[in-house]
Amino acid sequence: MNSGQPHLRASVMAQSSAVRFNELQSLRYHWGEAYSLDLDNDEFVAARRDNGRELRAKTAEELRALILADYSENKVPRGVDE
Repeated sequence: MNSGQPHLRASVMAQSSAVRFNELQSLRYHWGEAYSLDLDNDEFVAARRDNGRELRAKTAEELRALILADYSENKVPRGVDE
């Protein structure tokens, strides 16, 4: 058994977490005024700031597409607090 494998697995998981965090930060930068954005277990979550409706996706790109569709259908008023 290779004793380096658990360390390698942890390193890959840490890199994956860092990438997901950076993707979340990008979503927040672009959409944070209209949506509250977070990670819930393995899902990216956006909640509209005007009515709390949630959008969920496995990837940041999928969530970005859902946000674009949702926002183009019904824009979120800016300056709305939760």
